[in-house]
Amino acid sequence: MSVFRLDRDKFDQRLGQLESAGQKFDSAQHQFAVAAQAIAGATTGAGSSGRLSPPPSGSGSSGSSSGSSSSGSGWSGGEHWSGIGELDQFHSPLHSSVIVLDGKLSSISRNQKAAIERMRQALHSFLELNESEKSAYLGRLQALDTKFTYRRPEEMADIIKSYNQARSAFEALSKIV
Repeated sequence: MSVFRLDRDKFDQRLGQLESAGQKFDSAQHQFAVAAQAIAGATTGAGSSGRLSPPPSGSGSSGSSSGSSSSGSGWSGGEHWSGIGELDQFHSPLHSSVIVLDGKLSSISRNQKAAIERMRQALHSFLELNESEKSAYLGRLQALDTKFTYRRPEEMADIIKSYNQARSAFEALSKIV
């Protein structure tokens, strides 16, 4: 039977790397959720507060009344809005990309949680650690486990459903031809 010793410096270094990666994962997951909400709102027209398309720019006095813009279009703040028709051309590639990103985040979550679990199991096998050291490490690992928990945005259900319907229709049509 082999006896292994814990190299605290390496273990702390690995935990630090995981904590840094956990912060990045958490940030990416948040940005993804915001993007999924925006995509779901843009493709359904919901949640847009009527701001998907700008007021008509060449309509004389019936547009915006803030005529002191440097761009001459009445818009300020550098915001540019697109019409739903413009966004429709990106519907399929956008949904495909979102589905790939969803799968990637889910995969990263599973892989990191598996690595965290292996580290947790390794800690239990080191006899030289006292209970307070073990508890401190286990607490950090539990925080990491929580950090790497992937929470799929609610909007993804509709996106995945529409993507699967389109893919099924495409597959059905390709069998006919």
